[in-house]
Amino acid sequence: MSNVASIPADIWSLILPLACTDGGRMRTGKSLALTSSFFYVQAYHFRFYSLAFDKLVQIESFLAYARRQPRDFPPRITHLHISYTDHPSSRSPWSWRTIAQIADLDVRFRRAFDSLLRLAAPNLQTLCVAEDWTPVIIQCSLPRLTELTWMGSTFLPGANTPPSSDSRFARTDNEADEDNIHIFPALERIHIVLSTLSRPISSTLLRPLEVAAHTLTHARISNVDSAAQGMKMVDTLIPNDHIEQSPFATFIGLFPSLVLPALCHVAIQYTLRGENKPEAGGPQSFVSASFDAHDGKTALWKGKTVGIIASNSTDFIVVHTEINWVTMNFNTLIQWLKQ
Repeated sequence: MSNVASIPADIWSLILPLACTDGGRMRTGKSLALTSSFFYVQAYHFRFYSLAFDKLVQIESFLAYARRQPRDFPPRITHLHISYTDHPSSRSPWSWRTIAQIADLDVRFRRAFDSLLRLAAPNLQTLCVAEDWTPVIIQCSLPRLTELTWMGSTFLPGANTPPSSDSRFARTDNEADEDNIHIFPALERIHIVLSTLSRPISSTLLRPLEVAAHTLTHARISNVDSAAQGMKMVDTLIPNDHIEQSPFATFIGLFPSLVLPALCHVAIQYTLRGENKPEAGGPQSFVSASFDAHDGKTALWKGKTVGIIASNSTDFIVVHTEINWVTMNFNTLIQWLKQ
């Protein structure tokens, strides 16, 4: 039997990414790296292919590991999920000590978030941020990012805030951190989940849509209060008297000066409550009434739902339909409109 080392490296480069796609837990990649020195070398660039963090200590530990690696071999991160489930805000009783602890953890989380994003920026293609407690801001360019899912209280890319204090991961190639148009130069799909802290809608949506205006093809807004509000939003996004002239080109009213020339699909999803919940066995909604629970955050990437959809493939007719929003946990891109 031939030795595994005799297999060309380009063959391993096809196999190992599939083996290292395990929902961001890094277990498979770690196991491969510990098998032998050969697999340690071969798996290094792929073991961080898909990462998921739901605790601050996980992010800080990973960054500490990354700092110990040679500068010429930084971890390559393609798909990234970040949430903050160990935030103490939901704990009781409240006290001044708790408030001080929260303030300290918020500062640590923002620093860790910024450092992690800068580390992942060169190769990152998919980003999911599910954070409803600590406002975070994207301060670096993500040149390869094509899909973004965001659930949180603040989303202001390219804001004039101090850069990361971690010089190890600071960008030095001047990829237009100060020029907002280059924050998302390749973004095609965006999914924004509204939360109680992210209202009003205009302040949540305007910034990310503006910086991705020329490349954005799919926009999805979830956790809208009601179907009626969703229909009003569709009317705002796609005014009937402008459909024939420039469909999806201008967001009238909500974004009076925002032009999205590449936008093809818009989906509005409302929260299903009480009698509006689907029947057992039918399409299930992962847009729940509250995203405080950990299950609500992790469910952002799977399941089926019923929503309101407007698409240029249906002659701009707004219809109720079943939308398959299936993704294989960072392994494949979201199937935005599986028909």
